Amino acid sequence: MSNVDTTLFSYENHSDAVRTVVWSPTGKYIASAGDDQTVQVWDAETGRRILTYQGHADVVTAIAWSPDGSLIASASYDNEVHVWSITEKRRLLTYQGHTHLVLAISWAPDGRRIASASADKTVQIWNISKGHTIYTLHGHLHWVTTLTWSPDSKFVASGGTDGTIRIWDTDICNEAVCYRPHLDSIYSVAWSPDGRHIASGSIDKTVQLWDTETENIVTTYSNHHGEIKSVAWSHNGQFIASVSNDETVHVWRAETGRRLFTYQGHSNNVYTASWSPDDRKIVSAGLDNTAQVWDIRKKIFRLIASSGTKGATLVGWSPTGAYIAFAKSNEAWVYDVITSQRIYTYHGHSGNITSICWSPDGRRIATSSDDMTVHVWDATTENTVLIYEGHTDRVSAVSWSPDGHRLASLGEYSDGTIKVWDSAGGKTIASRELPYYLDGPISWSPDGMCIVSKGMVSICVWHVSKDIILFNDSSFTDFSDEVYFTGNVCWSPDGRYIAAGIDNNVRVWNTTNWEVVLTYQSHISSVSDIAWAPDNGRIASADYEGTIHIWDAFTQSNVVIYDEHAPGVTYLSWSPDGTYIVSSSNDGSVHIWNAIREDKGFTYCNQDGELEFNRDIGMLIQAKLDIRRKREMEKKYEEEMERMVYILDHTDLVYDPFVYETGETSIEANVYNQSDIEDEMYESEQFASYEETDSDDEMSDEYDENYNQYYERDLGEEYEEYYERMSQDGYDNEFEE
Repeated sequence: MSNVDTTLFSYENHSDAVRTVVWSPTGKYIASAGDDQTVQVWDAETGRRILTYQGHADVVTAIAWSPDGSLIASASYDNEVHVWSITEKRRLLTYQGHTHLVLAISWAPDGRRIASASADKTVQIWNISKGHTIYTLHGHLHWVTTLTWSPDSKFVASGGTDGTIRIWDTDICNEAVCYRPHLDSIYSVAWSPDGRHIASGSIDKTVQLWDTETENIVTTYSNHHGEIKSVAWSHNGQFIASVSNDETVHVWRAETGRRLFTYQGHSNNVYTASWSPDDRKIVSAGLDNTAQVWDIRKKIFRLIASSGTKGATLVGWSPTGAYIAFAKSNEAWVYDVITSQRIYTYHGHSGNITSICWSPDGRRIATSSDDMTVHVWDATTENTVLIYEGHTDRVSAVSWSPDGHRLASLGEYSDGTIKVWDSAGGKTIASRELPYYLDGPISWSPDGMCIVSKGMVSICVWHVSKDIILFNDSSFTDFSDEVYFTGNVCWSPDGRYIAAGIDNNVRVWNTTNWEVVLTYQSHISSVSDIAWAPDNGRIASADYEGTIHIWDAFTQSNVVIYDEHAPGVTYLSWSPDGTYIVSSSNDGSVHIWNAIREDKGFTYCNQDGELEFNRDIGMLIQAKLDIRRKREMEKKYEEEMERMVYILDHTDLVYDPFVYETGETSIEANVYNQSDIEDEMYESEQFASYEETDSDDEMSDEYDENYNQYYERDLGEEYEEYYERMSQDGYDNEFEE
């Protein structure tokens, strides 16, 4: 379990506690409400407030979006429920059926009805089009604090301070089931997306997950240290977010109750949380008067590297980015990236798997093995599609052609051939004996015409259809320099370059004239693997010391260096969008790294499957700004000191550290006080350990430029146009934009 904070932004426009926050069905907006008696709608990406609704006369306790995202219903201590339009910016109706505080509200998935819960001990179901009560449900002995609709809009589950959860059949207006799963008052209930389970949170500090068919409790979650205020299911039904007055949000797996990580960004009790429609973000709010949006996607990515992958030495990202394949010994596994679920395990080989790769369409996986075979298997059913047995010794590498119609495999030792064969029937199309011993891996050119492979002392490019060797760099065959080809060899996505590791360096050749165009020399040990980014502009290289370098393929400047692996990185693979890198190590760990420097951080999973957060590039940016400020201060101090020396050298007056007067002219030195400068420099010393690079300066410049563009806009004309439009259209004064 990991305690992490990757807040994207904090919404701070409420003047009092925020009791409820809900993501719109489209994911474009977030609505929040609370003790300041307002409902505020804001942009989910930027945090910019869109409008404010001020129609309630007391605390707003709950809000609910209509399924189409065009309307919002809000409940309040003023005993009323209001329904209002986002697009028309006006209240459509007011419901006044309750006689006490309205504490919860929920919109039916079919959009036709709204259910509300109240301190008057009732649940009321009312028609949204007419605004009148359909029926009132009696049964709770005390306040009804929470409710939720079933996905089919047939049932409503409600919970209250009497410690019961009641399920109501809304077709016949009858209580179907009554549960008492907790020892105290219940503050939150939530129905799972598939309708099979209900999660409930209580003052007793637990979340209970129970089966609606068997009425049995299947999971009890008890890791919070305070009463549970709210529970929320992810839309895929795999995870639950629970919030508590212990100031935390926990995200945990619904099936097992295993906590995955804890969000600690709030400074006071947390009241509510809501998932974005794509399950990539969570917004939470509470007594600290803020609503905070934070990134859940990076953390879910880490879940695939669970303890079940311990010992993995080969990894491969599917072309769609939806799955990752791992291999260890003679087994291979496929994991769903979003749900973190293992899809299946493949056991077809009798020897260790030596390489693994996805077909371009993502439907099949090919694995080579010590057992002298290549297996092609279905990536969704784990069924073996084809076994290729054309080699006579260990098969060290396999690679799909870009069109997916052919496979190339490399036989080692006594075999000594690269074979190309039909991926559908397994028939050998071409075979080439190698001029030198090659041990792989192998890689197709993007146009599907050539194959490149390498050995310890040579690199070879074979034109398949012409059956000729286009390039053969065997510069090191005499071993005199004791330098060897190491790690991977790969093509650039545009096919114009080839990169390969040579001891501690990465060498890049131009495929037009086969000349070396650059050599990257920043590794301190032998290069173990290389992977060219899909954007063609970056290369990731790893070494046997455990570091991963991501660098510009043409300027050789470092983008970022990761050094958290134990020694021996064995394999690298880019996500299809170039955002992440997955790596494996000799220690059995599988790490997932964020490869975008502008992102706030990167995360990884260790060999025990535990979640950790490592580094915040936002802090690095701040460090660089502090270092720049320190340099400016030092430069200004030096300039002022030079100016003082000049003045002292050219005046006969008595020395004054601040003012010198010569006739009618007054010259002020404006010298920084030395102790003040030293104090300010000391305050930024904690950042001084960061290594200063050109890329960091560029990053700081980019940060400054983006900051200025966003925050120094002149909004005067925008506001004038808006208020003029408001006065012309006669908008309801309950709304502010």
